[in-house]
Amino acid sequence: TDAKGLVGLHMIVGGPAGEGKSSLVQDLLCSPAVRGARRLTAKVDLLRGNVPYGPIIDAVRDMVRGLAGEPPAVLDTWRACLRSALAPTAGAVLDAIPDLAEILGVAAPVEPSPETERRFPLALASLVHAFAASGSPLVIFLDDLQWADAASLRLLALLAAPEVHHLLVVGAYRTDDVGPEHPLSRALDAVSRAGTRVTSVELAPFDLHVLTTLVADTLRCTRERARPLAAIVLQKTAGNPFFVERFLRHIQRAGLLVFDRERGSWGWDPRQLAHADVTENVVD
Repeated sequence: TDAKGLVGLHMIVGGPAGEGKSSLVQDLLCSPAVRGARRLTAKVDLLRGNVPYGPIIDAVRDMVRGLAGEPPAVLDTWRACLRSALAPTAGAVLDAIPDLAEILGVAAPVEPSPETERRFPLALASLVHAFAASGSPLVIFLDDLQWADAASLRLLALLAAPEVHHLLVVGAYRTDDVGPEHPLSRALDAVSRAGTRVTSVELAPFDLHVLTTLVADTLRCTRERARPLAAIVLQKTAGNPFFVERFLRHIQRAGLLVFDRERGSWGWDPRQLAHADVTENVVD
């Protein structure tokens, strides 16, 4: 559907590392389904996992900075919209997003108070919701949620409230790192209990059928010719998409997959490929 019709609909994508979660969502963000929507991407950094709201603040800060380049008439419209959405809590987010003070035409507080810190998550959620207007729907992609801090996960529940319209929140996480008692699992349970519709997608490794199609398309050959090579790729990579791409590139660069210019086709020796090295851990 067109992004303008988004109403309380959200999606979570899970799978092991290298399974293609981020690539799938990036394709979604470029698809006609979200045409005309603003896009906000936040990636959780393992090294910054304990910074409250860190990735979301970074993403919102970039969006606010983007308003500075809008024509005066458009900027005036956004200024009125943001003032209405944030009043009287604007001061709670000005310290974290100083560019917002210039947009609103107000002065940032010299030093945040305990009151502004208490209001911060609600003010930040209100700021994000203000960008999700009927004429300008918003898609938020939160990547690597398995490393998100507790504060950001609580904010996720506020962002995905069932009464919020014109907003699509998409999250991605590594299933290997998230069990039933993980903070992310509890946060998603809270979102569901609040009445928010969440579509869950879990990506699986490529099987031999898919790999045969992929190899045949990549090497421009028939499926019959591609199937033996696809079987070796499956054995070496366990069907992990990241591994598959790296392994194919590796054997080509190592001279194990060679293009025959006279025949106009690719050739390989199955016995040599059987001894080709590949790491056992996609994170490595």
